[in-house]
Amino acid sequence: MRETSETTLAEGARRLLREAPREAFDAGLAPLLLGGIRPSVSHVLTAERAPAYITLLYGLLLLRRGHELQPLHEDIAHVVADATRALEAEPRPEQLAQDLDQLERWGCVSRRAEALKILSYKDNRRKRFRYRLEPDAVALLEWLEVRLVEGRASDGRDLLADVLGQLTELKRVLDRFRRGDEDDDMPRRAMHLLAAVDATCDALSEELVSFRAEMIGFVSQRYRLEHLRQIVSWLERYLGVYLSSLETTRESIAERLRVLSQPRYRRALAACHARLEAERAETPAMLRGSGRLRDPDELLDAAAPYFGAEGTLRTLTHHIDDSARAVLHKMHRHQAELERRNARLEDLRATIARVAALPPDSTTPDLGELLRATVASA
Repeated sequence: MRETSETTLAEGARRLLREAPREAFDAGLAPLLLGGIRPSVSHVLTAERAPAYITLLYGLLLLRRGHELQPLHEDIAHVVADATRALEAEPRPEQLAQDLDQLERWGCVSRRAEALKILSYKDNRRKRFRYRLEPDAVALLEWLEVRLVEGRASDGRDLLADVLGQLTELKRVLDRFRRGDEDDDMPRRAMHLLAAVDATCDALSEELVSFRAEMIGFVSQRYRLEHLRQIVSWLERYLGVYLSSLETTRESIAERLRVLSQPRYRRALAACHARLEAERAETPAMLRGSGRLRDPDELLDAAAPYFGAEGTLRTLTHHIDDSARAVLHKMHRHQAELERRNARLEDLRATIARVAALPPDSTTPDLGELLRATVASA
């Protein structure tokens, strides 16, 4: 029964990750991803002592990368000593043992007795144990490293021009591959370019969506000049980089995607993908990278509607236009309010000057009415 269950899970995972991702998703197989990592391992990210837990796990990862797979308790204490003191002014001596116990309960580390160190059956002091970093914890730490390196700041590039260049280079590489004029690196180059197009689409969407959120925040909150300066700065980038050539570049990208979607190029990409999968299977796990190698048909089919005449990119730019108009409307209202206040200040100055010019014992009949009208209008 267990073998049948494992076979069913393997078949479902293969459908979800390789053969038919969309059909498998519609069949309700997405929860299989929960089996990719022990859920309790993620508790280290949200725990109150998260900095201490991550420091301890990363120390174990550094030892692992030095081929020390099962360090002793005292070795771990030595490695993390300085880092622990940097986090806590006066760390308690027993805190390391308590943290290791908690990480063991979550499945981040495993513990085994060091047989040669035990002096008697009563000797179970923690320093007589070795600790091993579990694969799920290794995967989590490596994912955090990748996320930290990638970053999210805009680098000022014209992302649309990047996509156009990547697709042009991809067609050139595939033409050489189809002619047989290839080298060992060509399949990797082709798949890298196709994956880069997908990643650039994500970066472009994130930039546009983030900017729209900034504009909506400006419209819905109190008028702040420093916030407006940021929006105006990005609008200058949007107008100069994207809007001026958006339509022509989008059409060029859509045309190249139509060409690359033809059967002969899809077959060439499938061959590149198969070679890369075979090479990846023979590569050590540490050098393989995380995540699956996505199918080229999946990547092409995702990019084509993104750059369509009424696709995702066009929708995003429409949202930007609507939000920009809302920002301008708020600016106009703020300007009208400033003009109204300036007019009232002028009226007040004129009234003050008129009152100041009256003799000290003046009994002008309309003075009281003038002051009441001035105060009421202010």
